[in-house]
Amino acid sequence: MVSILRMRIFLSIILVFSATLVFAQDLQSIEAKLHDAFSKIEYHQHFGHEKGSLIKANESFEKMLLEYTSANPETINYDFKELVAAGLTIATSEDSLFRIYSWDTKTGGSMHYFANVFQLKNGKKTFSKRYLKETEDDRPDPGCFYFQINDIKIGKRKYYLAQSQAILATTIFTYTIKTFSINGSRLNDETRIIKTRAGFRNELGYKVNLAGSLYEENEDSSPTYNIVYDKNEKKIILPLIQEDGKLTNKKIVYHFNGKYFERP
Repeated sequence: MVSILRMRIFLSIILVFSATLVFAQDLQSIEAKLHDAFSKIEYHQHFGHEKGSLIKANESFEKMLLEYTSANPETINYDFKELVAAGLTIATSEDSLFRIYSWDTKTGGSMHYFANVFQLKNGKKTFSKRYLKETEDDRPDPGCFYFQINDIKIGKRKYYLAQSQAILATTIFTYTIKTFSINGSRLNDETRIIKTRAGFRNELGYKVNLAGSLYEENEDSSPTYNIVYDKNEKKIILPLIQEDGKLTNKKIVYHFNGKYFERP
């Protein structure tokens, strides 16, 4: 009787181990296919192929990424180390319910054009979508890459603070922190929980120009223009930048008052 019980326990362990192994192999297989598609972007850009080939390579990778991240909920927790090493940027929220994949499409020059895929988790399902920012004219938006997502709970709802950077030229960058929330399977990018002098907004950002003497004018040879989010104190901290683009030692701070962020 004891030997039968031991055998059952042993078989259960084997089954769990086998399922885990298959699960890991499936994710590795998904990453291998995505990596192959992603590498084609670099290939067409490196060898100077016509822009149409580069655009198709981006579209193919994006389609595959959307399909795999929608159909496989476990991907939202997978690190995709090979893809990250190849240039894909992945930002995941602290609760692992919201993730943004970003990559340089290689279709620009000194201005870089980025693409994003947003992945949400609701229960046991994941939903993925492409995010497109509307512009005031016919020119395409260059986009940005997201590198950090923090969570904050207001009442019963969770909000997300996503930080991004855009490259507009060799020395011109924009830094932004934008708020999101999730309504079921839908991403809400119009959540306004930041109060400014002009009213409630859903993002804060600024443009900097690192050209010429701006490096020399700062005491720090490697000045940081990044936004800082202090999750313990719940503060958004931005550097004060002059109109000429010079970085100062002063900071602009938005404090969370329990309902929204505001400057004291």
